[in-house]
Amino acid sequence: MNGEPVQTYRYDFTQHERLPAKTISKPEVVIISGIFMLYKKRVREALNLKVFVDVDSDVRLSRQVVRDTEIRHRKNLEEVLQYYLKFVKPSFEDFILPTKKFADVIIPRGDSNTVAIDLLTQHVIDVLHERSDSLPSPKAPESPIGPVMAEEGDGDARDVRYASVVAAVEGSGG
Repeated sequence: MNGEPVQTYRYDFTQHERLPAKTISKPEVVIISGIFMLYKKRVREALNLKVFVDVDSDVRLSRQVVRDTEIRHRKNLEEVLQYYLKFVKPSFEDFILPTKKFADVIIPRGDSNTVAIDLLTQHVIDVLHERSDSLPSPKAPESPIGPVMAEEGDGDARDVRYASVVAAVEGSGG
């Protein structure tokens, strides 16, 4: 990455297609969010800080139901639950949960753990100040992980201008 422009991609689950890339010019920090971010060794080795956001299984299920019914417009709740139990939950247990061991930081209770999120935010800010005296003194955002990990929105939260690479992995199902 080394100060080069970064392209970000999003997937539209209602249209079943990838949206056009958004280019972020010279980001100082790239926050990468995704449940498979710690799965491939090559990706893990490229990251300065690896974070696993550990979410309770009930929360994962409720997010899956909301995502599938409201965002992906799947109407049949029974089908959503069957899909979760047959594919999403076993895949999480087989492929995502084992990657927790590769994380430098594990945030229990997900985005409700504001203490851990505040500590992580302050760490990133401290690293930035160590690397550059030219940065203005930033005020830490109130919820740095929530917007970045959100699956909906305009993607602007990904245009974070810090100086390290952070991977946030949320155990939220598919």
